[in-house]
Formats: sequence, structure tokens, C-alpha cells
Amino acid sequence: MGNFILMFKSYLASKRKALSNRIYKAKSLLFYSNENPFIRYYRLLYNKIFFKKLQKEEPELYQHVTAILRARGLLYSQPSNKYSDAYFLFHLICQERPKLVLECGAGASTVAIAYALRRVHQQSKQAGLLVSIDDNQEYLERRILAEFPASLQQYVEWHISPVECFNYVSRRKRVAWPGVCYRFLPRRKYDLIYVDGPADSPQNWPQVQAIGKPMVSDYLNLLIEGEEPGLMLLDQRILTRLKMKELLTGPVKMKYCLGARKTFINADSKNVAGLDRHPL
Repeated sequence: MGNFILMFKSYLASKRKALSNRIYKAKSLLFYSNENPFIRYYRLLYNKIFFKKLQKEEPELYQHVTAILRARGLLYSQPSNKYSDAYFLFHLICQERPKLVLECGAGASTVAIAYALRRVHQQSKQAGLLVSIDDNQEYLERRILAEFPASLQQYVEWHISPVECFNYVSRRKRVAWPGVCYRFLPRRKYDLIYVDGPADSPQNWPQVQAIGKPMVSDYLNLLIEGEEPGLMLLDQRILTRLKMKELLTGPVKMKYCLGARKTFINADSKNVAGLDRHPL
């Protein structure tokens, strides 16, 4: 009788997982994927509108972003979303006025955040700081620093770190997923964390290819270590959003911005109760 109950529970669990996967695929198509023509059109329209708004309202920032995109060879490869991202980040920083921001993955976003911190400093005398971390020193020096405006340097602290991979296991929810993160992430009390790196391609991590694409897990690491990192803004990376929702326990505030393809996540150390990480 006991074996039958265990088998029945296992059967129900497998059915729930299969249903969850089907719901995930349906939601992905409806809300997240550009395969949905309505979503694709909406995002194209969103990018076009905010490209023009950035160009008109913040011409200096527009020029800085253009210089970074040109250095990265992205100026003629889907550039409008980079400009709309810059506009989104600029207004977010001006509205929230964080004192300390962590950016995982340097790029055009770095200049947008630094530019916004300078604007806040000019308006309120609050001198904020952006801690920007990347794993590729050559890319940082040749593609970012070479074009980064000198007037914004005082608002950025640059870091280089290798990347590593962990397996994250929730003992309470009995789920697990691999995650990539920076090895030497500066531990501070951040007001906002913007996650746009490191690269999460499974080709970079042969040990997880059989599982699938890893999530980006720096925010989880800070929570596990009790840092209470505050608000995270996740750029695109829908898989990371969904896997974090699976791994975290208790109520977690998540808000998805459809046009910008960004997710706000606000969690604390209570949400990682029963969550372990193991090196891969």
C-alpha cells in the first residue's frame, strides 16, 4: 500500500510538471516570444518611439550610446532596442535615484546609467555610483572604455571577473537548475542591480549542455549570502526569470515590462530558504 501511494504521488508530480511546462510554453508564446506577431510588432513600435524620444530629449546621451554601439559593431544591427533600453534606464535611475547600482555586463547600458547618475547629482547633489562588472577585459577596454565619455568616469567603478557555474537546488520545491555568475562580484549594499550578463549560452558550459541553457545567478548568490540586494532589473533573459520563480520560495514581487523586455524582481533572504548551490 505504501509503495502504491508513493507511485501515485510520483505520477501526480510528473503530471503537474508536464502541465507546468505546457503552460510555460503557452505563456512564452503569448507574452515573451517574438514569434508572436503582435508582440513583435508592439516591440518594434516601442523601440521606434523611444529611439526618437531619446534622440530628441537627450541628444548628448544619444551620441554617447551611438559611439558605444559603433565601437561594438552594433550600430547597424538592431540598434533601436539599444536606444530604447538607454531611454528606459535613464528614466528609471532619474526616478528611483539609487545611491549604489550594480551592473552585470558592461555595454551601452553603462553609459546610460552613468549619464542618469550625473543628472541626479546635478539636480539633488546626491553623488551615486555605478559598479560595472564584466568578464572580458579586451572587450571592456577596446569597445567600452575607448569610447566612454571622460565626464562620466567619476560615476563608474570598473571590475573584471572570471565567470563560474553552479547548480542551484531547492530542497523545499525539489527543483534544480544551473546558473552562471561572476566569481568576484563586489559585495555591497546595492539599491539596484541591473543584470545583462554574463553570457548564458550553453555552448560556453559543456557541463550543462545536456540540461539546457543556464540562468544568470548573481542575484541568487547575493540572496544566499544574506546581502539583501534590493531591487533587480533583469534584461530580457526570460529563462532566468522563470527559473528564479521556480527556485525561490514564498511571495516574490515580479513585474514584467512587455515593450522593454525587462523584469523587476524584489526578493530577500527568506526567499532562498532551502536553496543550495553546488559547483559544476
